[in-house]
Amino acid sequence: MGWRVLVSDDSYGNRVFVLFCNTSGFAFGPVMSFSTLLFDDDFYELYNKLFTEDPRKLDDEELSDMYSTMLDALGEVQGDGTHISELEKE
Repeated sequence: MGWRVLVSDDSYGNRVFVLFCNTSGFAFGPVMSFSTLLFDDDFYELYNKLFTEDPRKLDDEELSDMYSTMLDALGEVQGDGTHISELEKE
């Protein structure tokens, strides 16, 4: 009973992470693209450094904020070059 991440590649050459509940098998939250995180262990290490709560308990806005915080911690922008905070203004 817990959560995991699925990892893939996007068309920009970044790694894409998606959260899912390993009990229900359902994905949740934003599709998160990072250029410096390569593996699921990298994601878990950063998440655990920044957060203590179970992401399954977060609503969509909190999950978006989580992604933004992770991008900021890594000094990254969205996979297409747009910083996540710019997308939230649209």
